[in-house]
Amino acid sequence: MNAAITLTELFGVMRRCTGGEHAVELTEDSADISYADLGYDSLALLEIGSQLELRYDMSMAQDAIPRDGTPRQTLDHVNRLRQAAV
Repeated sequence: MNAAITLTELFGVMRRCTGGEHAVELTEDSADISYADLGYDSLALLEIGSQLELRYDMSMAQDAIPRDGTPRQTLDHVNRLRQAAV
């Protein structure tokens, strides 16, 4: 069984994809703010998706992380994919 990915783990991936220099502090409240409002562009979202695939040995559609989506939606999607893979 694949353990669920936590918000802390997702935020870690997000920080690494921006070199840790992102202007917005990622907190529990950030989980429900759109990526666009957090300042993430489409290239950053592609990198986040790619890193999640590599780190957690899974596959996602390229458009699985939309700019109007939120980190919590991404977390839920990734955990559903991992659960379905069991």
